[in-house]
Amino acid sequence: MKYSKENLEKYVKDCDTISDLVRKIKGCETISPSSINLVSKKLKEFKIDTSHFVGSLKSISYLNHEEK
Repeated sequence: MKYSKENLEKYVKDCDTISDLVRKIKGCETISPSSINLVSKKLKEFKIDTSHFVGSLKSISYLNHEEK
Protein backbone atom coordinates (compact mmCIF):
# COMPACT_ATOMS: atom_id res chain seq x y z
CA MET A 1 0.00 0.00 0.00
CA LYS A 2 1.42 3.36 -1.06
CA TYR A 3 0.22 5.25 2.00
CA SER A 4 0.84 2.60 4.65
CA LYS A 5 2.19 3.65 8.03
CA GLU A 6 5.54 2.04 7.26
CA ASN A 7 5.85 3.79 3.90
CA LEU A 8 4.89 7.20 5.29
CA GLU A 9 7.33 6.86 8.20
CA LYS A 10 10.06 5.84 5.77
CA TYR A 11 9.77 9.05 3.72
CA VAL A 12 8.38 11.70 6.09
CA LYS A 13 11.76 12.44 7.73
CA ASP A 14 13.27 13.45 4.38
CA CYS A 15 10.43 15.82 3.41
CA ASP A 16 9.56 19.38 4.44
CA THR A 17 5.91 19.42 3.32
CA ILE A 18 3.05 17.06 2.64
CA SER A 19 3.41 17.90 -1.05
CA ASP A 20 7.05 16.79 -0.95
CA LEU A 21 5.99 13.58 0.75
CA VAL A 22 3.35 12.80 -1.89
CA ARG A 23 5.83 13.53 -4.71
CA LYS A 24 8.43 11.25 -3.15
CA ILE A 25 6.01 8.37 -2.62
CA LYS A 26 4.35 8.68 -6.04
CA GLY A 27 7.64 9.32 -7.83
CA CYS A 28 6.31 12.19 -9.93
CA GLU A 29 6.14 15.97 -9.85
CA THR A 30 2.41 16.30 -10.53
CA ILE A 31 0.19 15.74 -7.53
CA SER A 32 -3.51 16.26 -6.92
CA PRO A 33 -5.24 17.96 -4.00
CA SER A 34 -6.99 14.67 -3.27
CA SER A 35 -3.59 12.97 -2.79
CA ILE A 36 -2.53 15.69 -0.38
CA ASN A 37 -5.79 15.33 1.56
CA LEU A 38 -5.44 11.56 1.72
CA VAL A 39 -1.86 11.75 2.98
CA SER A 40 -2.87 14.41 5.54
CA LYS A 41 -5.57 12.10 6.86
CA LYS A 42 -3.18 9.14 6.98
CA LEU A 43 -0.54 11.17 8.85
CA LYS A 44 -3.17 12.07 11.46
CA GLU A 45 -4.56 8.53 11.60
CA PHE A 46 -1.12 7.01 12.16
CA LYS A 47 -0.02 9.90 14.43
CA ILE A 48 3.16 10.42 12.44
CA ASP A 49 5.23 13.39 13.59
CA THR A 50 5.38 16.20 11.05
CA SER A 51 6.61 18.92 13.39
CA HIS A 52 9.57 19.56 11.09
CA PHE A 53 7.27 20.45 8.16
CA VAL A 54 7.29 24.06 6.97
CA GLY A 55 4.52 26.20 5.50
CA SER A 56 0.79 26.38 6.06
CA LEU A 57 0.33 22.62 6.37
CA LYS A 58 2.68 22.50 9.34
CA SER A 59 -0.38 22.86 11.54
CA ILE A 60 -1.05 19.14 11.08
CA SER A 61 1.77 18.45 13.55
CA TYR A 62 -0.11 19.96 16.47
CA LEU A 63 -3.10 17.76 15.63
CA ASN A 64 -0.92 14.69 16.03
CA HIS A 65 0.16 15.73 19.50
CA GLU A 66 -3.23 17.05 20.56
CA GLU A 67 -4.89 13.62 20.47
CA LYS A 68 -2.34 11.85 22.73
